[in-house]
Amino acid sequence: EKGTFVVCIPASVRLPQDFSVNAYGAGRMSRIIKYALPKKCQVKASLYNLRGSLVKKLIDSKQEVGIYHIRMPKLTTGTYYLRFTAGDYQYSRKFIFTK
Repeated sequence: EKGTFVVCIPASVRLPQDFSVNAYGAGRMSRIIKYALPKKCQVKASLYNLRGSLVKKLIDSKQEVGIYHIRMPKLTTGTYYLRFTAGDYQYSRKFIFTK
């Protein structure tokens, strides 16, 4: 999708031992979600608004072992929630975007 990219670093570089998610960056344009998969699984990541309505589906696919990055899309000022699942692993985080 436009504005969203996923980069896979081959598992031979660093083999993840556990699931992990790290969402970081400052400002609307530079938020990055980095995640590690220790096994092949279905990965889903979506953004929701305060009402719980889906704003943007970031990814929904089966992925191999490895380390991945997703760039957050452009969003208007407001509060959003990231919901990330990989197999049985679940992660949620609140984001506040400002101009």
